[in-house]
Amino acid sequence: MHSIIPRFTGVLVSVFLAGCGGETQLDVVKTVRPQYEAFKKQLAEMAAMDPKSAVRPSAPLNPKPVLKGNSLDSNTAVFKFEQLSDPRLGLKPPLPMDPHISGRVLTQIRIGTSTDDLLTRKSSKSLRQDLNAALQVRYIGAIKILGVKPPVAVTTENFQGGNVNGVVMLFDRQTMNLVFADAFSAQTDAEVPFTYQKGQKPTAAGLQTWLDSNLAGNMKKAALKKLAEGTGGVFTDTP
Repeated sequence: MHSIIPRFTGVLVSVFLAGCGGETQLDVVKTVRPQYEAFKKQLAEMAAMDPKSAVRPSAPLNPKPVLKGNSLDSNTAVFKFEQLSDPRLGLKPPLPMDPHISGRVLTQIRIGTSTDDLLTRKSSKSLRQDLNAALQVRYIGAIKILGVKPPVAVTTENFQGGNVNGVVMLFDRQTMNLVFADAFSAQTDAEVPFTYQKGQKPTAAGLQTWLDSNLAGNMKKAALKKLAEGTGGVFTDTP
């Protein structure tokens, strides 16, 4: 009888210690928080450089901007312009016309600048590596929407096309210069390659969802194409 209690207590202590092991997100973030606070300040300064006219690189950019999808391996990240002033925009509620291009980099900025009370969870194995990787981004692209004419589904098959226009920008984090800016535009496709699943009833609402997605997708393609043409870089939304 006397030997059962000490062994049982030992098991509880072991379980307790095991549950307390490992780094928290805060433990990891503390090591890079100053760098991320500086990063966030840079983004705010970029937002203040909102251009009034087109900007062209005075010489080929070196290194060349490279964006290959939502990756931490690229030297370039692209956000919606409003997210420069507030990187947390787009969490809740969704941000209209959010391009969702460099979400992984944006996530690291949000984590790296979070308050202590939001970082109590156990750290993932990759958090430290991801935070360090995002800090290596050299160029920040921004998409500023100036006007949107939403597409409208008139019936289950007919619609009025929509369009969007705006400005794309590219900033160099090392020099803190605006190295490129130009206007762009996009519109919905003239024809809708939209089919319903077998047994699914066609609805105007279903068509409207497709139209909204189509315009947002075309906006992203047009913005990235303009960045690539204007900077000589590589800008794709796929790895």
